[in-house]
Amino acid sequence: MISANFLPQKWVKTHWAKYAEGCQHAGLSASPAAWRVARTIFVCDDERTARDYAQGEAGPYYRYYEAIYRKFKVLGRGVDAFKESKDEPDSAISPASMCEKFVLCGSPSRVADQILALREDVGDFETLLYVGIDWQDRDLARNSMIKLAEKVLPLLEAAQSPRPGKVATAGRS
Repeated sequence: MISANFLPQKWVKTHWAKYAEGCQHAGLSASPAAWRVARTIFVCDDERTARDYAQGEAGPYYRYYEAIYRKFKVLGRGVDAFKESKDEPDSAISPASMCEKFVLCGSPSRVADQILALREDVGDFETLLYVGIDWQDRDLARNSMIKLAEKVLPLLEAAQSPRPGKVATAGRS
């Protein structure tokens, strides 16, 4: 089971209960090892660069969410999937608001804190999928993955001992 990176955390945390219910109906055991949660992530030592690259209108993450936003609207799906509640007006959803909601970004310690908060909120899942975004800046994008592996993962392992889970990368968009 994979929970998409463009869904609000509020809805991601409902996935486990539905998955467990489906397993029960099928006579199977539900295991967190089968749950993968996808998030768009950008790690950078400089907080301003992280915000600009991962949430700014000129950055590749903004363009990624802008494309998803447009596709949902063109296909007639609307923007309900991106809302925290059905009462939220469509006008509150934009590529900028999506970047704010769905992109984990910042320094290694800030990203580690965001991942720990995600796990605390949605529940126990085995694998965090790092969704790759087109490399507008090769060095920043490459360094983000290196920093995740070398700086963020050790922080997560220390905080989540004895079971840190895994981080996997999804293909570049």
